[in-house]
Amino acid sequence: MDNGHIVVQDLRGGTSKLNLNINVFDTNNQNTNNIFGVFNTIVQGGGINVFDSFDNAQAAILGQSINQISNATGFIGGSTLTPIVSGYYTGNNSVQWTFSVNSVSTSLISSPHTILIQDSKGNNVAQITMGILSSTSNTFKISVTDANGDTIFTASKAVNNINDIASFLNNTYIELPDGIKIKLTPQKSPDGSYILPVLNNGDSFSVNLTNMLQQSITNIQNSLSQVDANRSIIGAYEQRMQLAQTRINNTSLSNSQTLSNLQDANYAQVISNYVQEIIIMQALLQSFAKVNQLSLFNYI
Repeated sequence: MDNGHIVVQDLRGGTSKLNLNINVFDTNNQNTNNIFGVFNTIVQGGGINVFDSFDNAQAAILGQSINQISNATGFIGGSTLTPIVSGYYTGNNSVQWTFSVNSVSTSLISSPHTILIQDSKGNNVAQITMGILSSTSNTFKISVTDANGDTIFTASKAVNNINDIASFLNNTYIELPDGIKIKLTPQKSPDGSYILPVLNNGDSFSVNLTNMLQQSITNIQNSLSQVDANRSIIGAYEQRMQLAQTRINNTSLSNSQTLSNLQDANYAQVISNYVQEIIIMQALLQSFAKVNQLSLFNYI
């Protein structure tokens, strides 16, 4: 309670809204009319976001940020490999990458598969090539080339069956540009055995990559704007208090002057002046009475 008002202060950080519901009951425990008037919302604690944003920015600079990469939703259908995207995104701008299977092969064993990676503007980012090198070889290889065609990652292993391929895929994080990694995990059948790893032509999925430093700077700017807004509100309250204090001071000064005049008065002089004023008033009234009786017929 504050001066007869119920004050609810929201001291949480963030921008979430506080929903407040008040029910009023009479002595019979029945709903009655709302006795409350207008609710004024006082938002406090928003400045906490500034410190959170600074912490995020510092973590981004030190390479400690997390949750910069959205979870992969998986391929649309047909593929039997599940993508797991991880790593620390080091790109300059937040962006969305789309991984699209660009191959007509139906088996990783018969011929290599390719996954084309493009950004939200359709620019090529990288390409993943994986599969058996040739029909006469038992070497399973994964390689990644960047937008210029230069190889930036390669890994291979001799395999004899599906389980060997599954084991290799389960333990290999494929390195991509800008610090991103992806692992394509094979699926299992109900009996626990691995299903033949297949990437279906046309399957795709997307992930959002967030530059935490830029995001933190944006959060800092938004938080500072909120602090400025709160400062404006506080400044308005302070101005009202100053005006109220000025009015109180003026009233107090006027009362002090009146009290001083009363305390410093010469009562004998005041009474003498009062009697003199009465005598003058009586003389004026008598003169008016005589003038009022005059008539022009008195002189004819």
